[in-house]
Amino acid sequence: MWSSLTNLSVKISLLIVIIAICHVQTLACVCIDRSVTPIQEMAGAKFVFAGKVLGREQESQILFTSKFPFFHKVFFAKTKLKFEVKEVWKGDLSREIVTRELSGLCSVSFEEGKEYLVYAYGRNWDDISTGCTRTSLLASANEDLAALGKGRIPTSQPARATPVSIAIFALLLSLALPIMFLWFLKRRGWQP
Repeated sequence: MWSSLTNLSVKISLLIVIIAICHVQTLACVCIDRSVTPIQEMAGAKFVFAGKVLGREQESQILFTSKFPFFHKVFFAKTKLKFEVKEVWKGDLSREIVTRELSGLCSVSFEEGKEYLVYAYGRNWDDISTGCTRTSLLASANEDLAALGKGRIPTSQPARATPVSIAIFALLLSLALPIMFLWFLKRRGWQP
């Protein structure tokens, strides 16, 4: 009798340990306040445009995190999207852009061939987020289009990200090189 109870308690203990070690965390999408008007959404967004999805490609990244004694494997999916931009309300975009979006539960699931009104957040046009925004199919965005008014035609030049750090580095280098050159000449005994 005791051996069968002991055997059962060992099995239950082992099951609890396995569940504790191999637990899976799930994240739910919760968008707090969706009573934002189109004008308020545009004010906070980096880019607002209407465009057709010409192509989409899934890129996955795996991230391992650990908190003793548990290890977590988290998948981040980035979707590479190619848009034909038809109209722009905010930001400087060309007629065709390729961007990456961090996909998640709250992100819009862009479908190839469909047109969208996109409210995009991010540092620049090549890495955006549309989670918890008013981004929607263009056909169902009548309220937003009426509030935003007429947009402008995108530029014909492709948008290019010009990082400020490159400009700062070039400026510092242009200042440092002549100073280093004069220091080198002075060490060699050169007199002006």
